[in-house]
Amino acid sequence: MMHVIFRIWILLMVNIGINIFFLACYFRRLEDTLDAFADRVSKPRLYLTDKMQIALAGGLGHGVAHAVFFCISLLTPAFGPGTFFVDRCSKIPFFLLSALIALAFVTIHTFSMVIAFNGYAERNKVDQLFVPIVHLVAGMVTLVNFASGGCIIGIPLLYFIAILTLLHCGKMVWRRLTENRGRQGSM
Repeated sequence: MMHVIFRIWILLMVNIGINIFFLACYFRRLEDTLDAFADRVSKPRLYLTDKMQIALAGGLGHGVAHAVFFCISLLTPAFGPGTFFVDRCSKIPFFLLSALIALAFVTIHTFSMVIAFNGYAERNKVDQLFVPIVHLVAGMVTLVNFASGGCIIGIPLLYFIAILTLLHCGKMVWRRLTENRGRQGSM
């Protein structure tokens, strides 16, 4: 059992590393493309709120894509009769458990994208590191589900991480918007 968890941990590390690498590349490319487009059509560059909305939409798309690919593998057992339970977590139906995990990760991905884009724009190492650390911890928390009855502990922990991500994002957005309003007011 330990060698299986170790392999899953290695896969999580590789997955998160690749994910963060492409997120950074996506941010740089998107920023350059949008600025070049604004210059070409003689419009002002994007406002802070526009950039945050783009990051939010990108994060939501990323989260929904992950949820779709996560849940697509569940189609085969979904065509069977009745409610499906797993031996490791016999208290919660399997599809409900999967939907709860997918929703938590959609929330984490959505707000992590805003945090990451802000971290790259401000060159803020805390925000840049927050995203992969939260992603890694959330992935590790799902390993608790392998223990007997682990989903009873794992799901609340996963939602705690999702709420923590949401609060960090809200605090960061509030700070950026109040700073931006202060700068505009002093001009």
